[in-house]
Amino acid sequence: MRTIISLGDSLTQLKLLPSESVHCCVSSPPYWHLRDYGHANQIGLEPTVEEYIERLCRVFDEVWRVLRNDGTCWVNLGDTYFGSGKGAGATGPCMESFRFSEKPKEEGGNAKSLALIPNRFAIAMTDRGWLCRNEIIWHKPNPMPQRVKDRCSVDFEKMFFFVKQKHYYFDQQFEPVAPSTIARGKRGVSGNHKNTNGAPGQTIQGLSKPRPADPDREVSQFCNRRSVWSIPLTRCRKKRGGKHFAVFPEKLIETPILAGCPEGGVVLDPFCGSGTTAIVCERLNRSFLGIELNHEYVELSTNRIRQERKMRRSALIASNPEKTGPVVKTLDDQTPPETCIKIINSLPWAKGELVLEPFAGIGNFYHNLPPFVKKDWCEITEGRDFSEYNGPRPDTIITNPPFRNKARGDNMVITCLERCLKLAKKRVVFFVNDRGLSALTPVRLDRYEEWGWGYTIQVVHS
Repeated sequence: MRTIISLGDSLTQLKLLPSESVHCCVSSPPYWHLRDYGHANQIGLEPTVEEYIERLCRVFDEVWRVLRNDGTCWVNLGDTYFGSGKGAGATGPCMESFRFSEKPKEEGGNAKSLALIPNRFAIAMTDRGWLCRNEIIWHKPNPMPQRVKDRCSVDFEKMFFFVKQKHYYFDQQFEPVAPSTIARGKRGVSGNHKNTNGAPGQTIQGLSKPRPADPDREVSQFCNRRSVWSIPLTRCRKKRGGKHFAVFPEKLIETPILAGCPEGGVVLDPFCGSGTTAIVCERLNRSFLGIELNHEYVELSTNRIRQERKMRRSALIASNPEKTGPVVKTLDDQTPPETCIKIINSLPWAKGELVLEPFAGIGNFYHNLPPFVKKDWCEITEGRDFSEYNGPRPDTIITNPPFRNKARGDNMVITCLERCLKLAKKRVVFFVNDRGLSALTPVRLDRYEEWGWGYTIQVVHS
């Protein structure tokens, strides 16, 4: 699982990507005349709606190219009122804010009328060949107050679900049915009921067909996910890595990612913003590729991702189901088993090679190694200190090394690497966090890749 965020213009960066290389696109482009993001090449300050829609569609023309034929595309887009210089949403800290050095130039449209931008965008996309499978309503149960007296307050936005062809990847999502529906399914229905024969021109519903009452009848407690999602607004707090003024809730994009991208697949967001999509992708075990024009938001999203990784690490309590090998009941600084498996699967292994995990902890690497390799382990809490290891030289050493010696207070990453390089015959694979990576910076590394909440550094003997 990888997370990559590129700094630059969406259209330019997308052209660098190979065709049909991503499984899913989830994004919320800048809304028209909603906010000045402080960049000359930004989308959203075009003088006319038509120019704005055309620029957006050119970006999604490239999304079409890089998206697999069975891929899905989900776009959240808000509306705007003509003549206001503001979007249709509410103002508030870390939600939607309207800051312009000068009011954007606006041409066309009738003042005080909705611009109907989401609808125009969806029509333009279908005109370009996209199939629009759903118009999803994001209902906000906690909208910010709006100072209007001549219309209703706006408490929703739209999300469109597009695909390239009739058959595509989709993992059906479900939601619980109302208790009243379950009770209704167990009640009896008379043959004289008004709905027994169905309304003219309509198919008779299953719940309306005559049947005796049966309190033990099995009634499904779940139904297909509906297209109105009630999800509260959220704040992007400074203590969670930064501040952004147009953050959509993590809950809003969970369903698109779960439904539209297989586990282990790649999700693209050409308007990355504060990195919410990246955070949800990591949590759901999907790789992420984001593009962001503003360098401040790249830094913000990077900080948020790091904060989320630290939170997941501190919350991890692992246990070992096997009786052999290292066993520690509770540790909060262990590499997640799913991450260990992905790292192991990404490496070539030879039959019979000896693999050593010198700082095994609960043995997440040790227990997930291929069955055709020989393996050994060390763990100081189990009385098997790596510094006292006197077994045969391993071909490969793979581990999550300690960053600091609690007794001496010194950095141990370099010390561990030096000892491992002397001992291993073929290669050393380290999995470290950001601090460990910084400690290894002076050392020449053959390559490193970002996995989950850390980095895999592989040093291969020449």
